[in-house]
Amino acid sequence: GHGSGVAEVGGHRAVGEIRAVNHRFFELKLRTPWADAVIEERIGQALRRRAERGSFAVTVREESGVKGAAVRIDMATARNVATALEELRRELKIEAPLPLPLIANQPGVVIVGGGDEDSEARWTWVAPALEIALAELLVMRGREGRALADDILGRLARLDELAAAIARKSVTAPEEWRRRLEERLAKLLAGTVVPFDEARLAHEVALFADRVDVTEELVRLRSHVEQVRAL
Repeated sequence: GHGSGVAEVGGHRAVGEIRAVNHRFFELKLRTPWADAVIEERIGQALRRRAERGSFAVTVREESGVKGAAVRIDMATARNVATALEELRRELKIEAPLPLPLIANQPGVVIVGGGDEDSEARWTWVAPALEIALAELLVMRGREGRALADDILGRLARLDELAAAIARKSVTAPEEWRRRLEERLAKLLAGTVVPFDEARLAHEVALFADRVDVTEELVRLRSHVEQVRAL
């Protein structure tokens, strides 16, 4: 699923975007323009309250709603990013110098407006955008979930049909096998003096009927189908 939201609060324009794919557990990848552990934790909590599992990629950015908003460079973060990228460049033996946009585009390097805000103040304008994006995402997830549920229910109905057909066939299977066995024996004994042993034939048919009895398997199958429907 996917959801996006825009909200303007107190001169701040926040844009939130969430992308999600299926995952057995809960996984979160965050990209924000701030190195703010409180905001990151709040985003994680908001998602966990509404989605039990999935792999989520969340992007939050600020687009200042006030003309001429202040732009600040976090020099400490910029130096750390440049040092790490320079080490990577040397390790990979890349001759080209580090491009400035690569450094500037890393989270927390360039801060537009509100750079000195504390986490609580920042959350007041980040949360509404995130809530809109999350609501849109959940609508899409619900729509896809209903489509998958319809498909699964259709397959369960088909399994019911097949189980009923198997049950009908299992009733007549021993008699059909008896008929074919009689035909084969008649051909084998034709022109001989060997007597036809009705008792032995009945015994073989009884053994066959026991071997092909699928009552237990059909009961289990129906039980599994009903459990899936309940889920």
